[in-house]
Amino acid sequence: MGRKRNTKSRDLPPYLYRYTNGFYLFERPDGHRFSLGNNKARAIRLAVQLNQELRTPGAHEEQLLRKVKGEDGNRFSDVVARYLSEYLPERGLAQKTLTENQRMLTAMAAVFGETATDKLTIKQVARYLDALPANTSNKYRAQLGQFYAWAIAKGLAGANPAEATLKKREIVARQRITLDQYQAIHAAADPWFQNAMDIGLQTLQRREDLCWIRFDDIRDGRLFISQRKVSRHNSGHLAILILPPLQEVISRCRDDVLSPFLIHRAHEKRRISNKREHWSQVLPEMLSREFQDIRDRLGLFSGLSIEQRPSFHEIRALGAHLYQNCGVDPQVLLGHTSKKTTRVYLDRHKVEYLEVDAGILLSAHS
Repeated sequence: MGRKRNTKSRDLPPYLYRYTNGFYLFERPDGHRFSLGNNKARAIRLAVQLNQELRTPGAHEEQLLRKVKGEDGNRFSDVVARYLSEYLPERGLAQKTLTENQRMLTAMAAVFGETATDKLTIKQVARYLDALPANTSNKYRAQLGQFYAWAIAKGLAGANPAEATLKKREIVARQRITLDQYQAIHAAADPWFQNAMDIGLQTLQRREDLCWIRFDDIRDGRLFISQRKVSRHNSGHLAILILPPLQEVISRCRDDVLSPFLIHRAHEKRRISNKREHWSQVLPEMLSREFQDIRDRLGLFSGLSIEQRPSFHEIRALGAHLYQNCGVDPQVLLGHTSKKTTRVYLDRHKVEYLEVDAGILLSAHS
């Protein structure tokens, strides 16, 4: 006997159930479940065929379902391949985000590849996520959840096992930098990297956007930037008014190296690659590496583990903190759509004390 039917499933063949989201699920007493899509007539036809076929001794449910549905590609790895080719490119993701999503899904396909997409259990997913660090686990969980939302919409799964798992609590380990520490690193840096640090501090832009700022992005006294991470959401398009502190940095960028980019350097070898538009262009990973080298050479954070030592990205957080201290809300410059995200950048720069009075008049209680 199958489980008790609700009113929406009473007119359906045995073991076929209709869910509130409009999808039909073929669920056997042993717990095996198969999504039959959201077309009622088709779901009934498939359920009748399955019930007939399953009367055969030794019948294998998963193989029968594929036979009945005329599908052979419900393995997790096959469905991931479809997702990567059919759906993911249509989302309009930035190339870096697209590559990262592809990497995570490919990694999960290597683990769950032979499992049918609609038979992957919460326990399997939880065990996989539990073995990952908190930040990584939460990213993979989110990615798997998006994949299953698509798979359910395509009738390739009946439930989302990622949604039933719990997010891990992430403990922020990386330390912020103070203005004094920034200035110490700045003083030890070469001029090209001093320019990169100062442009980052003044504009609050991410590494990827800093490296693509061109001199011809300066028009009518403003610096025009379209932030790559969020521009697909029709946000992050900035026209930054160039005030004297920013103008001073831009003027320093106009040096004897003929480059279209504000942040540039005279490399020992003039290499052209598909990552650069000009031989003088600096890549984001170069900013990180240069910051780490100077940071560790100065020994400013020698008492911290590698994971706790600040990176170049912390310049963005420091700049946001300095703007806030001047009474300027940094949210727009950061390109955030919510104040909650901006709060992350402002936290941990200082302890805020709340003023409160204390003093109990004991005579009043006697």
